[in-house]
Amino acid sequence: AYVEDFRQVSEAVKRIQQHAAEIRKETSVLGTAHSYACGRKKVQDVVHSAREAMDEAKRRLQRFSSSGGGSISEQKTRGLMQQKLGENLMASTKSLEAAFHDFEKAAAERDRREAASSGVAGGARAAGSVELGAMDGPGDVEAARQRLQLEEIDLVSQAEAETHTAIVDEYVQEISTLQQDIQGLQRAMVDLAEHAQ
Repeated sequence: AYVEDFRQVSEAVKRIQQHAAEIRKETSVLGTAHSYACGRKKVQDVVHSAREAMDEAKRRLQRFSSSGGGSISEQKTRGLMQQKLGENLMASTKSLEAAFHDFEKAAAERDRREAASSGVAGGARAAGSVELGAMDGPGDVEAARQRLQLEEIDLVSQAEAETHTAIVDEYVQEISTLQQDIQGLQRAMVDLAEHAQ
């Protein structure tokens, strides 16, 4: 029974880490997306799923020590495994909370920027209408249209670069998480080998 609990808690920790990576990705995309209502909904769903995984992992972790009898060395091994799983769960929970906090902070900053730019954009539209009225001929209109197209291309290029950066950051985070998991597994195996002797 404790082997199944061990497997389930390990998978829950991995899911929580993946959820934290998803939130970090949404945070990095937040600055480039035109509308982030979908992103906010996705983050809320991810946080909900992560909390369910945390609750399940905590329940299984509490059962972990009481499940199965066995020799004293088996009980010590289970105790060490429970301790390691608890540490991993705590670390992934903190990572998730930090990612969610960063997302909320970035969302608030974006809201503030949008509110400020909507006031500036209203003033710019009024000024733009005066400038357009003052233009002499079709050459000026064409030049303005070309400038707008170039600005749009720059914005799209910048958004694509930021999206690619977010994807790279996510891969780096996943590789880092995988490396930590491997190191944790190696430590657990060394501990098990020491206690088996």
